Amino acid sequence: MNQKHTEERTLPAKPFAYFLVQKGMEEEIEYFKDIIRLSEEQKSALQNSNMEIANKLIHEKQKLMEQIDRIEKRISPARNMLKSNMSLLSRDVIVQLRTIHGNLQATMEDVKIKDGETIHAVTKLKDDAYKDLINLRNHSKVISKNYFPHKDKTPVPYFFDRKS
Repeated sequence: MNQKHTEERTLPAKPFAYFLVQKGMEEEIEYFKDIIRLSEEQKSALQNSNMEIANKLIHEKQKLMEQIDRIEKRISPARNMLKSNMSLLSRDVIVQLRTIHGNLQATMEDVKIKDGETIHAVTKLKDDAYKDLINLRNHSKVISKNYFPHKDKTPVPYFFDRKS
């Protein structure tokens, strides 16, 4: 009888909660992998100055982030319940959850790295646009000076004599 009692203690407190958390984290990993793929495509589009594709990818990434938020809301109560009942979980279950959580954290770090590369590409594109704008301004000054040579010179003052 004592052996049966210890076997029951090693089972998950709520098998459904364990299943929900496990599947939820696995889904999140897949969504984060999709975000990594989209980030790489977005960086490529930005490097090619294709803003239409980059904007489309931003919207796709936003939809994936919304999906991840829905999953988080769905599994959060189950995760909290499992955390509060860790002593009732078997070591295998705890190891599995920690492994999945570690994979999720590693995937999130990859997302952070890819987003950093995308931000770098956006910054470079912005800097290039700024340089092009400065060059355009300087060229317009040269053109203006060639077409209107007297524009930069101060006007010669003149006086009208009304006595005559």
